[in-house]
Amino acid sequence: MIIIFYLEERVKKVPQPKPLLALPDKTGQDAELCELKRKVEHYQELMNFSESIFVPSSYEDLEKRIKSKTKKLVQCEHVFVYRYSEIDKALYRGDSINIVRANSPIIPVDQESIEGSCAYHGALLHIVDAKSDIRFKRSRYTGNIDCRNMLLVPLFSQGSVAGIIQAINSKTPTFTDEDIYLLKVLSNQLASVMENHGLFEKVHNQFFQICYALSEAIIKKDTYTGGHTKRVTVFSEMIAKELPLTFQEMRDLKLAAVLHDIGKIGIEDRILKKQFRLNQEEFEIMKQHPRLGGEILGHVKGLDSIVEGVMYHHERPDGKGYPYGIKEDKIPMIAQIISVADSFDAMISNRPYRRGLPPMEAYQEIIAHAGTQFVASVVDGFERAFKKSHMYQSGQQKRYKQAA
Repeated sequence: MIIIFYLEERVKKVPQPKPLLALPDKTGQDAELCELKRKVEHYQELMNFSESIFVPSSYEDLEKRIKSKTKKLVQCEHVFVYRYSEIDKALYRGDSINIVRANSPIIPVDQESIEGSCAYHGALLHIVDAKSDIRFKRSRYTGNIDCRNMLLVPLFSQGSVAGIIQAINSKTPTFTDEDIYLLKVLSNQLASVMENHGLFEKVHNQFFQICYALSEAIIKKDTYTGGHTKRVTVFSEMIAKELPLTFQEMRDLKLAAVLHDIGKIGIEDRILKKQFRLNQEEFEIMKQHPRLGGEILGHVKGLDSIVEGVMYHHERPDGKGYPYGIKEDKIPMIAQIISVADSFDAMISNRPYRRGLPPMEAYQEIIAHAGTQFVASVVDGFERAFKKSHMYQSGQQKRYKQAA
């Protein structure tokens, strides 16, 4: 009994542990982590956006990337980008005011519409209930979209409004302060990118006009070459659209096609303007025009792929082309495309000493020489492009195929 009493007393004297601190609510902790993760993802997306919009591209591709990234960034259903036209004092969508008039609204910069008001005041607009806004009722430029709410931010360039970006229908009940902040950050980048893109397009177009002026010099010597050059450019672009070319490769191809016969400037008039078939000696001289073209353009820095397109557009995959006799794996893609376009136009064009072939017959000739005179993958692209054109006559395919 004494021992039990003693143990009981010892137990009473043992210090009792202090109560543990209350654990944080797990639900609240998860919510904070989710919110933090969301913010990290948003800012990562903002960084990715910055990288993607600086990739050289057409304005159409640039606009697609802007819309896609913005919708993901601010979690909304629709995005529109408007550019400001100083000439019309209005907003429009697309690359060129002349191109988009038929299928895009032209929005006056005034207080009549929500979009016009944003540009007119040069101020951010957060429309919580679009349908109750009188400006929305007066002029709807969003088509059949069921607009619930909007967020519009002006794009500034050198202190003036250059356009606006419009986000429509937040996937949450409404656009948050964070959405507003993100779109404002985005607008600063967009204004700079769109301005630079416009300047780049202007310089490129000027350079393209210079190239056309050079090609005009050939027309003065040979009227056939002039019309031929324009058609080869069109056919080259048709083929290229069926092949996996980058934006820059498409541009280089167009310039190379315009200039592909520039070397004929160095060919004697007695050969260039001859009304009959060239004899072997004359043909050997004519075969040097790709080399001459390469030498003329080779003095201009930064035109490497264009020069290659000019130099090698008469080469063949079987090595029987001219003037270098290189084979398929050495022929640049741009030259491969121009080769097909050039040959097709040569076959369908009338010359003083022969009539041109019907397009369907020339088409079958191209198909028949895939892998020997022409690179097979480019011929595949040509075939797809030709079948989409008005020249293709499916009912006569069998007839011309037998002739080829």
